[in-house]
Amino acid sequence: MESFEFNDENCPHTFGELLRKWRRRYWKRHRKLSQEKLGDQIVVNVGKSGQEKTIGKNLISLWENGDVLPPIDASGIVIEAIVKALLCSPNEQQMLARAYICDVAKRGEIGRM
Repeated sequence: MESFEFNDENCPHTFGELLRKWRRRYWKRHRKLSQEKLGDQIVVNVGKSGQEKTIGKNLISLWENGDVLPPIDASGIVIEAIVKALLCSPNEQQMLARAYICDVAKRGEIGRM
């Protein structure tokens, strides 16, 4: 098995770039989906109590700008919720997951929720 290199060829997109692009595409095709409305559709369990929490508009903005990434332990839930909210294809889900992994490997700037 070949080793995977984190370079521009293998990682052509960033997580934030794809999120912003697909949210805007959805906005044009279907109806307005603001950062706030997208955040309301992403529900994660937070802390030891497992309390459910939605993602705020500011955090979506930070993700789109590439300032921070979703925490690793919530990345699967976040990616699934984004894919569902934006009506992404299975291929697009793989692209988003790959972009997330590449961003983590390249930068390692993980945010909190």
